[in-house]
Amino acid sequence: MNKKNLLSPEWHAEKLLVKDLKSWKGNPRTITKEGLEKLKERITQRGMHDVLKIDTDRTILSGNQRKKILIDMGIEEVIALIPNRPLTKEERNKVALESNTNDGDWCFEELKSFDLGVK
Repeated sequence: MNKKNLLSPEWHAEKLLVKDLKSWKGNPRTITKEGLEKLKERITQRGMHDVLKIDTDRTILSGNQRKKILIDMGIEEVIALIPNRPLTKEERNKVALESNTNDGDWCFEELKSFDLGVK
């Protein structure tokens, strides 16, 4: 591995065609039909407000389920975050896992003012 690959990747956003993005064959996440419908409902109601994270080869690391919905809805373009260099297998795995993990905690006192009926 050369010195450049030892540096943390720098990420930038690009608008890309959904059809050009590759689903990750090693994706450890699954979703039920019910979960997929809930996700579709959220995107329909509030728009696509999350970005997909992809590697330089356009493999989706975070957003594989959203890609399915975007295709189903006929949405052709999406914002994706892309690293400035190809990720190692370990980096790919960490990005995928960390993108689906919540490190923070909820302040239940503050949540009282929110409508908890959000799906």
